Amino acid sequence: MNSELRFEQLKDREEAVKLLTLATRLFIDDSDLAVRVVTTPEDILAVPAGSEFKYSGHTWGSLDDAKHSMKEGIAVTVVVVEKDGVLVGYGIAEKEMDDEATEFEFVDVDRWARRSRSFFKEIELEGNPFRIGVAHVLVLTLMDNIKGPMETDATNPASRYAFKSLGFVHDDSRPNPCILEFGE
Repeated sequence: MNSELRFEQLKDREEAVKLLTLATRLFIDDSDLAVRVVTTPEDILAVPAGSEFKYSGHTWGSLDDAKHSMKEGIAVTVVVVEKDGVLVGYGIAEKEMDDEATEFEFVDVDRWARRSRSFFKEIELEGNPFRIGVAHVLVLTLMDNIKGPMETDATNPASRYAFKSLGFVHDDSRPNPCILEFGE
């Protein structure tokens, strides 16, 4: 059973979110990760040669796209995570002028730094193991730096788990189960 389903079956998800949030903060320190919120387009890092990010080869959803949006004056929040001076993950959230919520557009982790590649912290909740990884760090740091309601379209179970484990929920009135919200 995947992490998302195991998380959904927990009796006390509110307490689980608190514990997973704390574990994410500890993971940052324990793993010697450098986490930065990028505030200017000039500070956006280039994707290192040889890295395997899902969205880095696209014109949309990439750090280059975020850099362009920042230059255009769009409200973009970018978080980068480095390990030993190398970019291992980035997250991009954007608030359109006519939208109420800030949308988490992309959370992308280099293939070697994913939970599935043994780069994680594990905790036990209600007798079940749960892993925290770089995606958790990206989501939590974005959350810490954005005011107001937030949402995302988390299209796979691993992504939905990272968001749900940090407090995002599905609004049952919305037909798409991938749309998750946090805040008002």
